[in-house]
Amino acid sequence: MIRKLCYSILFVVLLQSCSTEEEQQKIPDTVAPVIEVSIAGISNLSMGPIKVGSSVNISIDAKDESGIKRVEAFIDDQKVGEDLIAPYELILDLTSFSSKKQVISSKNADYKLSILVTDIADNQTLEEFTIIIDNDMPLITEVTLEEGEILQGIDNAIMFSATDNDEISSVSVLVNGQSIPYAQENKYNFNLDTSNLQDGPNELQIQVSDLAGNTASYIVTFLVDNSGPEIVLDALEPDMIIDEQITLNPVVTDSFSEVDTLQLYFRDELIHEFDLTTEISFDFNPDLFELGEGEIKFIATDSLGNKTISIWSILLQRLIFTLNIPDDYLSYNIPASHYVIASNLDGSLIDIEQLTHDSRQVKLHAVENFAIDQEFTITFASLGSNGVASYLYSITNVNLENLNTLTLETSTRYTGDGGKYYPINGKPQDLQLSFFGRDYYFSSNEAGDPLITNFTSSNMMDTQDPAYMYGFNPITNFYSYLLIERPIASGFEINYSDFVQDNLVDKQIIMTPAEYMTETKNLSIYGFFNQTGEVNDIYHQIWSYGYGANASFGYNYILNTQFYSHAYTFNSGNYQSKGLGIPRDNISIPDWTVNFSMTNNEVQISTTGTGHSIGEIYMEGGYDIGAPYQWNLFFDSSKITSISLPKIPELLQNFPIYDVYKNNQIEIGRVSVGRYESFNGYNSYLEQIIKGNKAFKKAAPRFESIFTGETTQIFSNNDYFWNWW
Repeated sequence: MIRKLCYSILFVVLLQSCSTEEEQQKIPDTVAPVIEVSIAGISNLSMGPIKVGSSVNISIDAKDESGIKRVEAFIDDQKVGEDLIAPYELILDLTSFSSKKQVISSKNADYKLSILVTDIADNQTLEEFTIIIDNDMPLITEVTLEEGEILQGIDNAIMFSATDNDEISSVSVLVNGQSIPYAQENKYNFNLDTSNLQDGPNELQIQVSDLAGNTASYIVTFLVDNSGPEIVLDALEPDMIIDEQITLNPVVTDSFSEVDTLQLYFRDELIHEFDLTTEISFDFNPDLFELGEGEIKFIATDSLGNKTISIWSILLQRLIFTLNIPDDYLSYNIPASHYVIASNLDGSLIDIEQLTHDSRQVKLHAVENFAIDQEFTITFASLGSNGVASYLYSITNVNLENLNTLTLETSTRYTGDGGKYYPINGKPQDLQLSFFGRDYYFSSNEAGDPLITNFTSSNMMDTQDPAYMYGFNPITNFYSYLLIERPIASGFEINYSDFVQDNLVDKQIIMTPAEYMTETKNLSIYGFFNQTGEVNDIYHQIWSYGYGANASFGYNYILNTQFYSHAYTFNSGNYQSKGLGIPRDNISIPDWTVNFSMTNNEVQISTTGTGHSIGEIYMEGGYDIGAPYQWNLFFDSSKITSISLPKIPELLQNFPIYDVYKNNQIEIGRVSVGRYESFNGYNSYLEQIIKGNKAFKKAAPRFESIFTGETTQIFSNNDYFWNWW
C-alpha cells in the first residue's frame, strides 16, 4: 500500500513539471531587438543629415533574448547590405548612388539609410538616418613636380592645388611613405629636401580627403641626384710610381644627369680641361714635372652642379734604366743572388733592384731631378757567399739616351753527359788532338783515357752540327781533322785514318812595329757551319796554338775554309784582337799606351794616342780570403781619366764582396783601351755591342785593344749575370 502511494505522488510531480514547460514555450516573443548603430567617421548620428562618401562602414550592436536572425541595410528601401553573424558590421558600397547635395526644401534631396535588425521571432527594430551621399573625389591638380624629374639639394619648392565639390577635410604630403610638412597660401606648397634621400627613384604621394571620406591620391616618381659623376681610371693605382709617360683615359659617367665638365689637376694646378665631345684621354709625362710626391686630381661636375673629386697619390721618379728579362732566364742551379745597380760617376748609389726567377722587368729610378745627358754607371751583379765567386759587370758613361733599356737574350744552358770513352785508333804519338766546341769538349778519366763530353742545350739547337776534331803537329806543321756526326753513335771509334786535309790553307800574320813579332803570341780560331750557328754563337774551335817570346818570325797558322764564317781571338804581347772573321794578314799595332793607379777604389788612368774609345778595367781577386770575385768595368776612354768604382750598397753587406770593397781590397788585373772596327765611338759600342747582346759572343764585330797589367785573363762569365748552367 505504501509503494502504491509513492508511485502516485511521483506521477503527480512529473505531470505538474511537464505542464509548466509547455506553458512557458507557448508564451510568444514580442520584444524587438535592442540595437545601437555607429558609422565610422561620424561621432554624432543625431546631428542632422549625415554626409557619407562612396563607402560606409557601419557597426551594429544588436541584443535580443531569442537571438538575432539577420541585420540588413537599405538605401531608400533598396537593400545594400546584410550580416548574419555577430559582431555585425556592414560595409556599404555606395558608388552606384548619385551624389546629392543637401537641399532642405526637397524631399528627394537626401537618401534614407535604414538599418533593420530581425530576431529569431521575426521581431524587428528599424533605425533610419538621413544621409547625403558624396561620391565625388577631391581633385589634385597643378603639381609642379613632373614624373621622372631630377631633384638635387635641400631646396626644392613644390606646389599643387586641391579642390572638392564640397569641402576638404585633410591633406597629407608623403615622401617614400613618410609625412612631410606643407603650407597653404594661394596653393599648397612644401619643400622637398633630398639630402636624406637615396640617389635614384623616390616617390611623392599627395593625399586629399573630403568631409565624406573620399580620398584622392596623386603619386609621382622623381629622381634624386645628389652625387657627382663616377670616375673610373684603371691606369692609376694608389701610391703608384710613375716613371714614364702614361695615358690617362678615365671613364666618366653619371646615372641620372649629364656630365658637364671634367678637369685634371696635378699638385693643385690645372693642367688639362677635357672636351667631353671627343675621346677623354691625356698623356701624362712625368718628365715635365719636378720629381717627388704629388696628387693627380680629377674633378667632374654634372649638369646639376654635383661634383666628384677623385685623387690618386703618386710618386714621380725619373726612370733611368729598364732591364727586360725573358722567361726562364735565371738558373736555379746558380748559388748566387742577382742585382742590377745604378750609380753616380762618383760611385754613390742611385738605385738597386734584385732579380728573381720571376722577374720579367726591372726598373731603376732616380729620386732627384736627372738630366737627360747626365752620366751614370750600370752594374750587373751576381753575388756569391761562403766561398762562391761573385761576378760584376759595369758599364759607365751611360745616360738616358745612349743606354736606357737593355733586353736580355733567352738563356741557353747546358747539361753534360758526364763523358764517354771512345777508342782512338792509329793516332801518331806526336800528334796533338783538339776537340772543343760550344757544346762538347775533350776530358779524361782517372786512368787518363780520353773522354768526349757532350752537352745538351736547354733549347736543343746546338746538336745539328757535327763535332770538329783536329790534330796538329807543331814540329812538322801537319794538320788534319775529322767531322763527327752527332749524336755520336754507340760503339763509335776514332780512327786516325778517317782524318782529312780538305779545304786547308796556310796563313801568316805579320805585325808592325817589329817588336811585336817577338812577343808571346796566341791565336784561336772558331768556325760556324751556317748563319744560324753564327747568330747563336754555336762555334767549333778549329785552331788554338801559341808561340813563346823571342820568336821573330810571323805567326803561321792553318785555316779550314769550309766553314760559313769564322771568329778569332789573337794576342801578341799587350795587343789583343778578336771578333768575326780571321786576323788581318798585316796588323799595324795602334800607337796607344795606358797606365793606371788606384787609391781607395778610385782609379786614375792616363793614356796616349787617339782613336780608342772603349776602356776596360778587369778586376779579380779575393781567393786568399774566401771572397773570390771577377769584375769588369767599361768606360769611355776618349774622355775619362778618373773612375770611381761603384760602391757596393749596404743592402749587400752580407756578401763578401762588400767587405772587399769597403776594405779597399779590390785588385786590378788589367786596364785596356780599344776600338771596334767601323764604330763611331763609345755610343756605337753601347748600341751595337751592349744592346745588341754581343758583348759575350765570339761572332761580334772586330775589336782591338792595348792593355797594361799583370794578367791576360779575361772575364770568364759568359753573360751579364752568372747564368751558364
